[in-house]
Amino acid sequence: MDTIIINENEFKGPLNLFFTINCEQCPSDAWFLRGDGYFTYFMLEDRWVRPFVVQKNHNLEVSVINQRVSGDELKQIKNLILYQFWHEYDLLDFYQKFSSDSYVGRLIKVSSGLRVMRDWNLFWRFIEAICTQNASVKQIRAMDRLIRVNFGEKIIFPDGEVFYAFPEPEVLAKLPEKELQEKAKVGYRARFLINAAKIVLNGDLDLAELEHIQTNEAREILTQIDGVGPKIADIILLYGLGKSDAFPMDIWLKKALSREYFGYERVSENKLRKFALEKFSEHAGIAHLYMFSFERRR
Repeated sequence: MDTIIINENEFKGPLNLFFTINCEQCPSDAWFLRGDGYFTYFMLEDRWVRPFVVQKNHNLEVSVINQRVSGDELKQIKNLILYQFWHEYDLLDFYQKFSSDSYVGRLIKVSSGLRVMRDWNLFWRFIEAICTQNASVKQIRAMDRLIRVNFGEKIIFPDGEVFYAFPEPEVLAKLPEKELQEKAKVGYRARFLINAAKIVLNGDLDLAELEHIQTNEAREILTQIDGVGPKIADIILLYGLGKSDAFPMDIWLKKALSREYFGYERVSENKLRKFALEKFSEHAGIAHLYMFSFERRR
């Protein structure tokens, strides 16, 4: 069994694979264009594989590059893909509630099928979120790659292709700050990254447990960590833990909200954030992504 089909009906609402992978949301960094589809890297129970996904007639055709896999392994891969593209999130409910909004309605029309992605590796999402401090998408991706190449496990596939996995907490926790700065170009963020790794390693923070508590409480726990403010906390909550009522606020969102809902009035970040959380409620995360993607494109 070399391929498996993920039917469009397995998603609550549409999925446009191209929009979703190319909108520069953090988990999409590990997906890469090849021919008419995209590939990524998944760790199964005992080995790494490279799933390759092509969208045909709204369905996803999933295979594995240059490796033989069993039917059970393909099912594991399918489940990881369904999880990562948040198949159970009700995108149609978001469309129904906000298609009439003068701003978000326009975004829905031009970006239908754009979905929030969740990372299957919570520690990776935690660390990369901290890297987003005062950094462009290009800088974030560069830091992520340098962390993996310099400190992650080197995976060599049977055909010779190489992938560097994200390092475990015990690796980052033991690094000298200067070494992390020099090799990964993370600058002042080094001490925050090392501290975050130590917190996870020591068991002072269980990222998986945050999934089972209310978003506000989880945000409060995260923002007590040195170097983690509301924006970084919400990135972790949305793209790591699937908290749909999180709203990572950045410069693109500030401009959009001020322009579209406050007539260009100068409004504090806290007021804008409160407005967005109240207006979009359980769909704040997807509203954030549609705005972020649209504003960057324009």
